[in-house]
Amino acid sequence: MKHTFTLLTALLLLTGQVNTAQAQRQDNSTMTNKYFKLDFSGGINGDVAPVKRENSALLGSRPDVVPAFAFRASHLFSKQIGWYAGLRVDLYEEKRTESYKTGFFGQFIEDFFSELFEPIPSIYPSIEGGVLYRIETSRWSIQPSVGLGYACYVGERNSSRTTKDDQGRRITLSYRQEADFIKADLGLTTEFYVTPKSYLVFRGSYQQPLQSSTAELRATSDGAILSESAYHTSTVGRNVYIGLGYGFILGKKNKYIALN
Repeated sequence: MKHTFTLLTALLLLTGQVNTAQAQRQDNSTMTNKYFKLDFSGGINGDVAPVKRENSALLGSRPDVVPAFAFRASHLFSKQIGWYAGLRVDLYEEKRTESYKTGFFGQFIEDFFSELFEPIPSIYPSIEGGVLYRIETSRWSIQPSVGLGYACYVGERNSSRTTKDDQGRRITLSYRQEADFIKADLGLTTEFYVTPKSYLVFRGSYQQPLQSSTAELRATSDGAILSESAYHTSTVGRNVYIGLGYGFILGKKNKYIALN
């Protein structure tokens, strides 16, 4: 009888420990990690616009591959869904079109400042925000995302100059360039947690303009239009960003369950 009571007591204690361990594992597996994240990355931005068409020389352009840096903040407010906001800057010098001429004085000023700051490339920013979906394990997090934003491909430019043709008529040449637009972004982020509070990040994203970039050149004389050329496209500004960086968590995250 004594041995039976001892055996029953041991079984009850063992069952209690098993149930407690299962409950802890269940809590860990079902607990929703809600926290803010900040990360910085650097990499390359590649232009993937198709072959240019007729009159495309009217619009300025950029190098095919340029350095880029990105900052992103995200809030994981549920077990699988979150939102993000980001800023990316691309560094390059615009390849100006021959159609853009500002006259002697204007060209002198632009060339002077270009030579003065030649080692420093121009900054072309883009901003975006959207939603993300997360797939997480103890150390890894994969986050596809979709968002909307605003970007600049080349600078806004306007010029007007007057010349004379072979017949002595005064001809006014007016040029206009606009290449900033609303865009859509598709991204995929992979994170590896080095510590419960910090992680390595690898990010790739694709940018698609939703508005057209425009360049127009018009020749007029006494108010009459002599000639006019225009280029409108929504393909200019398509690009792919690939970057590697580091991030931090602001808030509480579960520890590595697999390592406990």
